Amino acid sequence: MGRASRMKKNRVKVDAAVDSTQYWHGGVPLLKVGDTLLPGGGGSFAAQTIRGAGNGAQFTSGMVYFTTDRDLARAYAQSLKVDGGNGALFRVVPHGVPVRDPDYLDPAPAISFMARRANIVAVEEQEVTSMAEEEIGRAFGRYQFWAPNEPYCRPDGTVRPGPSLRAEGWTPDSFALLPKWTRRENLWAEVERLLTNQLTVVLDLAPGIATPRNRQLLSRYLRPEVIATFPR
Repeated sequence: MGRASRMKKNRVKVDAAVDSTQYWHGGVPLLKVGDTLLPGGGGSFAAQTIRGAGNGAQFTSGMVYFTTDRDLARAYAQSLKVDGGNGALFRVVPHGVPVRDPDYLDPAPAISFMARRANIVAVEEQEVTSMAEEEIGRAFGRYQFWAPNEPYCRPDGTVRPGPSLRAEGWTPDSFALLPKWTRRENLWAEVERLLTNQLTVVLDLAPGIATPRNRQLLSRYLRPEVIATFPR
């Protein structure tokens, strides 16, 4: 099924005038009730959250993004760095009929949407600062998947290696050593930290990563000085 057909299938059958769903947006600060959120780069109140936390980072130009998951919007806001601060949390009402965000299609639940415009109806937090790193990772990680549909984390937050990583010698037991709910964008930095501090333990659990072929593949993700510490 093509993208256009799938987007039509997932269209939300509501009208903004009667939709009682609460939508949240984590975006640029200093906006106020009554302001209209426009797509990034458009107008004096342009707002755009960080993209790429979903399945494919399929950012769609000309759209504003919002979610029914308040924690997810807060995580976006705290991850957004603007002039030395973090983003704000807004409650918004979309213009027109929202459609599913292509970063969060099946198997993710219907929690993220987009529209051409959205009005701010409440400023919940002017700057989101209170989320711990694990909370942010959990907000994102619950909806992330390795291709085609394997969850990025187990329900308890344990990070799982995807199919291609398992083919390169990584094992679930070795990834279980990573911090719970490690953010996807921090994954390889945490793997480097793990290898630096517990190399023997990791190689006991995932000896396959040290084969000549897989050692070469690791060079795509890890610095040469880290790989050089592997026993030969």
